[in-house]
Amino acid sequence: MRVVERLAGHYDVEEVEFGRFYKWVPGSAQIECDCGQSFTAEGATGACPRCGAEQAVVVKGLGDKPLTEEEA
Repeated sequence: MRVVERLAGHYDVEEVEFGRFYKWVPGSAQIECDCGQSFTAEGATGACPRCGAEQAVVVKGLGDKPLTEEEA
C-alpha cells in the first residue's frame, strides 16, 4: 500500500457581500493498495473496494475535527 496524495482537513474561505464564509473540508488521501486498486479515503477510515484491506493506519489523522464556535 502507498499514499499517492494526502490532503489534511482545512477550512475553505469564501468572500461574501458582508464578510467571510468558512466551510470545513475533511482530510483525504489517494491510496494505491497492494492489490493494485486506487481509491480515495476520507475522514478517519478507509478500506480497499477490491480486496477490503483496511487502511486505517494511513488515514489516521485525516479525520481532524473542525473548530468549535468558541475556538473559531
